[in-house]
Amino acid sequence: MTRRQDRAELSALFSFAGVTHPTLLTEAVVNQWVAQARTNNTLRGRMTRACVFLRWCARHGEADPRLVEDLRDRDNPLRDIPPLYGKVQGGYPGPLADL
Repeated sequence: MTRRQDRAELSALFSFAGVTHPTLLTEAVVNQWVAQARTNNTLRGRMTRACVFLRWCARHGEADPRLVEDLRDRDNPLRDIPPLYGKVQGGYPGPLADL
């Protein structure tokens, strides 16, 4: 992902949450924003991007480190979404799926 894409996704998170600072984000709001993704890979990307950003914020004292721990916890249902690899996993794999 590029810096511009990261900025756009994180801006969408803050807009969805209606907050302007990372300390105001909650686990429930981040999970709701992530769950709005339509595909597994987008969902996984959103979760990763949010966690990386919040981890950076926590290291600099701008966010609660427990929020990142809660998002990456095994009990979070959005954490275990499997990646999809297109036609390789489909019912009718593409012609290059056997390679």
